Amino acid sequence: MNIQTNVLLPFSCGEISLIPTRLPCQRFSSLGMALAVAFFLPHAGWANDELNWSFLQGGDTAQSADFLDPNAQYYPGRYFVDVSINGFGKGKRLLTVTPEEKHQLCFTPAWLASVEVYLRPGFFIQTFRTGSEENSGCYALGEQANTEVSFDAASQTLTLTIPQAGLTKEDTSLDWGFGNNALRLNYNLNANKYRDGVNYYGSTSLLANIDEWVARGSASLSQDDSSVAMFTVSKALLELQSDIVIGKTSVSSGDLGGLSTYGMTLSSNNTMRRQMSGYTPVFSGVATSTARVTLRQGNTTLYSELVPPGPFEINDVTVLTGGDVVMTVTENDGSQTQQIFPITLINGQLSPGEHEYSVSFGVTDNNNAKGTPSGGIAAFNYGYGFGDLSLRTGALVANKFTGVTGSITTPLWGIGSVSAGLSGTQSRYSGGNRQGQKSTLTYAKTFDMGTSIRLTTNQMSQSYDTLGEYNDLEYDRLSERQRLKRDLNIGISQPLWQGSSFSVGGWERWYWNQDGSQRGLNSSFSTRLSAVNLSVSASYYKTARDDQYSISTSVSIPFSVFGNNVNTFASMSTGKNTGNSYSAGASTNLTDRWSVSASESWGSDSSMSRQTNLWSAYSGSLAQLNGQMSRTDYGTTGSGSLSGSMMYLPANNSVIFGKNISDTVAVVNVKDASGVSLMGRLDETDRNGNLIVPMNSYRTNTLTLDASTLPANTELSITSQKIKPTGTSVTYVPFESVTIKRYLLQVRRVDGELMSPGLWATSESGVPLGFVGAHGVLLINSVDALGTIVFPDCQVPEEALSESAVLQEVTCEAL
Repeated sequence: MNIQTNVLLPFSCGEISLIPTRLPCQRFSSLGMALAVAFFLPHAGWANDELNWSFLQGGDTAQSADFLDPNAQYYPGRYFVDVSINGFGKGKRLLTVTPEEKHQLCFTPAWLASVEVYLRPGFFIQTFRTGSEENSGCYALGEQANTEVSFDAASQTLTLTIPQAGLTKEDTSLDWGFGNNALRLNYNLNANKYRDGVNYYGSTSLLANIDEWVARGSASLSQDDSSVAMFTVSKALLELQSDIVIGKTSVSSGDLGGLSTYGMTLSSNNTMRRQMSGYTPVFSGVATSTARVTLRQGNTTLYSELVPPGPFEINDVTVLTGGDVVMTVTENDGSQTQQIFPITLINGQLSPGEHEYSVSFGVTDNNNAKGTPSGGIAAFNYGYGFGDLSLRTGALVANKFTGVTGSITTPLWGIGSVSAGLSGTQSRYSGGNRQGQKSTLTYAKTFDMGTSIRLTTNQMSQSYDTLGEYNDLEYDRLSERQRLKRDLNIGISQPLWQGSSFSVGGWERWYWNQDGSQRGLNSSFSTRLSAVNLSVSASYYKTARDDQYSISTSVSIPFSVFGNNVNTFASMSTGKNTGNSYSAGASTNLTDRWSVSASESWGSDSSMSRQTNLWSAYSGSLAQLNGQMSRTDYGTTGSGSLSGSMMYLPANNSVIFGKNISDTVAVVNVKDASGVSLMGRLDETDRNGNLIVPMNSYRTNTLTLDASTLPANTELSITSQKIKPTGTSVTYVPFESVTIKRYLLQVRRVDGELMSPGLWATSESGVPLGFVGAHGVLLINSVDALGTIVFPDCQVPEEALSESAVLQEVTCEAL
């Protein structure tokens, strides 16, 4: 049956249109007869001789043999096929089957990417076939267990069923863009008016984007001092998913401290790896059919997606809070299986397979305080997530100082998570050496009901110094300073009904050279009743000599006045040794750009001065303005600030002003079109059509123009573009525009009669321009200025036409 299918299928009339050796349908009957004669005629040794293909169209060729090879599963050729991936249609794609693919189709990464399929190379490593220099290789997907490849040449369809565990959510290739060369100046100017005079301050930061490098510097100025910081240069190393910074930076390592230096730092950049910050555990299982996998944490659905039969692995769901995650697998027959994953988040926890590192070295800055280490300094930090186990280590070496640190974080089989860390330092002073240790232990558990418990304890020896604390000039007074010996912190939080939460925390601290301990307690409660927000907090602490307590409460109530939303707020606080204090105020947005607020505060104690505050802000398209005024019993004070940015962009030789001071930006350009805005944004393009827009680094950003803000005579071929910029880049995003000349005419004949509907108008060269509608109206949109308009029996001369969207009457003169 296989032989019959493979031989007859290619000859079915009209089905396969892209086979290299094509046999016209009208020749089918004669060809079939020839085959029958060749098959049944007696011939000595016929079983040992191959069929002579010379009678076929195309002659005796290898393709002819491949075409009717009874053992071939696929026939070489080019097919325009409908593609389906795990039940989802991807549209039509061109599929090329080579002679080497007669028995197994092999898909290149580029072809798979064209249908939005991105494989995990490790999962399909056994199916990868190395290609030539021109070909990067391909995947024989059908060789992988639980993967199905179905290609029906007759119906021109290709169906791929790929286990979810072998797929990634998106293209993991490094397609980030470094953007364009640019020079940016961000500025901030502010002044403060006091009773005794005026203080002013100004700061600027300069950024230069040159190829793939970014140079950065800053300067500040006040009435008392001015300073210029040294430039640093940095570059994103996409292959390493890290950043390198050269210049004035800092060298540090966790609990060991650090110093300002001139040197170099190479550090991993997690934003290049993950789409969101947080912990991304691995949820895995096996589906026996096409099944829906749902992840729920409390009342929140984290993930829900159909997966094909076979193993699946979900490792791109970010968990931002602790609590049990329930994975439900619903098969296509309705049966369900569930698995519970206890999740507790704790500091230092790394996602499985994730690593972080930094390597720094340089020489110390001369501006560091006298007595601090000088000369060379180096540090490194490294952490890796081994499944549920996270390990971190680090070291710092400087003149007269050495330190090492390490930590381990792991879950405790469903009863919580624990993190333990240990650091040690050696400080070499002129008066002697000091060695010290610091240990940290943290336990955390989040229950399914939302209750979170966290317990932390630290213990430090008296001679434990960090690099930031080292000062050779203070050696004689080290024993006198207040040093933490150990502490204990416990915190409990509990979400209540919708929008409400309660938390309580306690702490106790012991210090070297002090008797007794200090202890305290903090608690807070917040709730939301409709649109009203209410919060209450209290604190208490006790030392060997004194104790204090304080209580505060606040409420905010929004309402609307003449269409404007107004938010009012009030608060009250009291304490053991202080009187009651009160405050109240309101804030509103007068326009989309202008906001104001006012508040009044006073106290029951005569020592508390009544204070009135007014604040206003204007968010313009070119700059940001802020102003504040305060009046007390002692006088009136005020302040104001102005901030913004300016940029020179060689790509279109423009100087652009904006309020945005974000490191990563795009410059949208609609040539010579001012007043154009993006969807969901207020700012508009300037007179040259430029607009600075903040971007998210290493994320896909979509820039969509608001078509309603385009000039009436402007058309765009596309109104939306996507970019994925690197950090601190400037990306020039031009939208190609075409200026359309519009003519709205009411055409009459010489005798005053309206032109009959349906008549076509053409240019002098015969190009159709449009047809006449009711009441003789003719609308023409043209890229070029119109010449004479020609009708079958008359014409409208060029001099009678003027570009306008207003209806104008013209006369069609006889030819």
